[in-house]
Parts: sequence; C-alpha cells; structure tokens
Amino acid sequence: MFICTLLKQCLVIWCISGLNPTELRGSRTGVFVGCSASETGGVLTQDPETVTGYTLTGCVRSMFSNRLSFTFDLRGPSFSVDTACSSSLCALQLAVDAIRQEQCDAAIVAGAHLTLTPTAALQFLRLGMLSDKGSCRSFDASGDGYCRTEAIAAILLQRQSAARRIYATVVHAKSNTDGYKEQGITFPSGERQAALLEEVYREAGVDPNTVTYVESHGTGTKVGDPQEANAICQVFCQNRNSALLIGSVKSNMGHAEPASGLCSIAKVLIAMERGFIPPNLHYNEPNPYIPGLTDGRLQVVTEKTPFQRGLVGINSFGFGGSNTHIILRPANHSERKPTPTTFMKIIPYSGRTAEAVNNILDCVLAHPENAYLQQLLANQANLPAKDTPYRGYVIINRDKIPHPPDAKKDPELPPLRDVQKIMITEPKQIYFIYSGMGSQWAGMVRQLMSIPAFDESLRSSSDAVVDFGVNVYEMLQSDDPSFYKNNTLNCMLAITAIQVSSDLYATSMK
Repeated sequence: MFICTLLKQCLVIWCISGLNPTELRGSRTGVFVGCSASETGGVLTQDPETVTGYTLTGCVRSMFSNRLSFTFDLRGPSFSVDTACSSSLCALQLAVDAIRQEQCDAAIVAGAHLTLTPTAALQFLRLGMLSDKGSCRSFDASGDGYCRTEAIAAILLQRQSAARRIYATVVHAKSNTDGYKEQGITFPSGERQAALLEEVYREAGVDPNTVTYVESHGTGTKVGDPQEANAICQVFCQNRNSALLIGSVKSNMGHAEPASGLCSIAKVLIAMERGFIPPNLHYNEPNPYIPGLTDGRLQVVTEKTPFQRGLVGINSFGFGGSNTHIILRPANHSERKPTPTTFMKIIPYSGRTAEAVNNILDCVLAHPENAYLQQLLANQANLPAKDTPYRGYVIINRDKIPHPPDAKKDPELPPLRDVQKIMITEPKQIYFIYSGMGSQWAGMVRQLMSIPAFDESLRSSSDAVVDFGVNVYEMLQSDDPSFYKNNTLNCMLAITAIQVSSDLYATSMK
C-alpha cells in the first residue's frame, strides 16, 4: 500500500509536468525520498506466522526510493533521507545539489508518512510533543503540541531549460544542524535556525527584506514556535516597511512529520497558482513569547490573503536538530503563452479509463484557445497500450476547415470526439491514402503553411522543380484560380507537394 501510493504519485507528477513516463526510462533521474519510521513494516511483522521476506523489499526505508528507481528504470542517485520532520525538505535540498553538481539531470523528490501503530504516537505523547486537543495551533497562545497526520507527496525537479511546466524555481536550499544543546537533543535552537537563514540568503545574494511570505515549520509547540518565530524576526524584519506574512500548513492538516516539508511546498505552490495564501486555522491570540506578533513585525495569515508574487521562504526542522530552508520564486507564466491555434486541430489522449480520457477532452473543449495545454497533452498521448487501453480524441476549430470558395460550410460545426478501448495487439502499419486530380482549389493550403514543419517541406518541394520554371510555393500561396485552370502539371505538382508535406508532418512530428 505504501509503495503503491508512492508509485502512483510519481505517475501523477509526470502527467502534471507534461512528461510521458516512458521518456524518463533509462535517464539520469535521481530519486530522493524523505521518510522516517516505517510503521508499515512494523504492522506486517507482528505475527511470525505471516512474516515473509517481501516485507524487506517493500517496507525497508531504502526501498522507498530504490523501488521507484527500479520500477521506472531511473538511473540517477537513489536514496532515502531520514532527518525526522525535516526529511522531505532535506531530500529536496540534496536533489538540488545533485542536479547542480551534475550527478543527475532531474530528480523525483518525495515525502511519505503513514501512522499505523498506536505505540508510535504514544512515544511522541510521552515526550510531550502532542496536543491533547487534536489540532496544531501554530503561533497561538494556547499551542501545546501538534496533531499527527498522514501524507504522501512528490514533486519533479528539473533544470529550467528542460521543464515543460514550471510552478516555481528553487533559488537556493541549504541545511544545518543545532549541534550540542544543554537543554537536550529535542530542544530547538533558534540561534542555529537564524544562522541557517542568514547563510542561505547571503549565498543566494537575496535581501531577506524582499521576501514576501515565510511558510514556517510552525508545529504549535510551546517551545518550538517561539524559537522559530523569533529567529524569523531576527533575519527578515530588520529593515522591513510592513509586517512579514507567516503561516503553517500544519494548522490546516496536522503534522505529516517526514513528509511535512513537501506539504508546505504544496501550500505555497497553491498560493502562487491561485494568487491567494490559504489562511491559518486555530490562531486566536498571539503567543506571548513571540514579541514580533504583538509589535507588528510578524503577521499570521488568518484570512484569504492576496499573494504578492514575491520570493517565499520555507522552513522545516527535525526534532533531532536538523534544519532546512529553501527559497522559492514564483513561475512567470507570461513567458510560456504559445500562440492559440487558428486552424483545425486534433487533440489525442490516452488513459486507464474512459472517464479519465473524457475528463481531459472536456478540459480541452473548455479551453480551446489554450495552446500550452494542448502541447502538454500531446507529449502524453501515446502511452503504452497495456497501461492506458482507452484512447480518445477531440477535433477543435472545425469552423476553420479550409473550403473551396464556392463550397457551402456550416459556421457552427460541433467538435468531433470519440473514446474507445483498444485491444493490445502487435503494432499496425500506417497507410496514407491521397486524393488525385480534381481536389485542388486556390489557397487550399494557406492555413497549413503556418505550421513550420509543413511550410518547410513545401518550400523544399518547390525548390526541387524551380529549374523547370514552376514556383509551387507561390502557386499554393495565391488565391488566383487560373494557376490550376486547364493546367494538369500545376494541379499535380501542387497536390503532390501537399501530400509529401502531410506525410512528413504525420510521421515525424510529436
């Protein structure tokens, strides 16, 4: 169950990123999984009579990452990271470093946490970390601990030049540790947290005062919240003109422990995409040990608040003293706005169920002008038949079909679509059937000339016969019907050039 959900999350992030999973097979893609205790293994090995060797290959923490690499044939670094509650964000920092050091070209970063054994929660309760109210009241005066929750999350990290869909850019990421503390290993060190923040922003060349929001670790514990918030105040609020907005997703969903860092990233990405920061819950009275909340330097987001599209800092701390911070920059979506399609176009897609394919086709019809969406879907249309047996398509812009000048046409043609389940057979040959004389008319291919590959082929065909005194390209551009009147040679040359271009376009374009 645990590994299965991780595998599914990888497929989801590939689809969201516009990748076909088959593209990454055999690639230098790393896998970095943040995880801590494997409670699944504990549950499955309680009864000696039912123990098998497969618990090792499915529930040992090293297998969380290695199994992903094995299943998808990913050949970059593959290891699991355990720094307790900061595991998944530390995994992200290691993945960033691995890509920068050219150990891998891309990386899957995941965080996983399931709560299956009551005694695990009992241990945290005996340490005084859990709240008896069943919630995380981050930064609130009544905060007395956190509530455990489950999460399995994953993201795909790529170089910006290779990414097809970008949610945010990692500006910098770094980790440190508290070292020795007189209060004990589980006591958080605000001093070391502040030192980490100063190092991260100095190395990134970023003024902390330009950060618009900090997603904090914010578990709601009596000691942890003041240590973190005061460190944030020290670094981010020296010369700030307005209050720094802070929040913690743990107030909304509980503490996912090793997966919590990626949960924080998910919240931040939602804010960047939707334009609003989700509000904190359970914040009624500021913690008296956090002066920044009472003097106005810090402001907990308690209402749906517009996101200012600036830099965002994210904290994640382990209860053994391992600290990680990353800086994210929102994606600039204006940089990726392809020109909307102005001609008839077929959009294919494949999926495990007919419902899945129809949902995608409905999305295409709801946004027919979104060429960016169409490009992303085109990369995923031809998945292996054994995995995605349902194939479908929709034809948009049917009113843009070129017609002879004297032909009648319906200006409101409905989109054509179909979804079918295919049988898994040997690959079939493709046959092209072309029309002959009589199908030509002036300007018949002008719209297709806007497709670069098609236009390039037409120019090549025209160049091949230019020595014979015929300019096929000029002829195809013209609205003059006299080019084809009583001229068999022109008709055949024009039709043949179009057929060659259609063949090349269909067989070579992805």
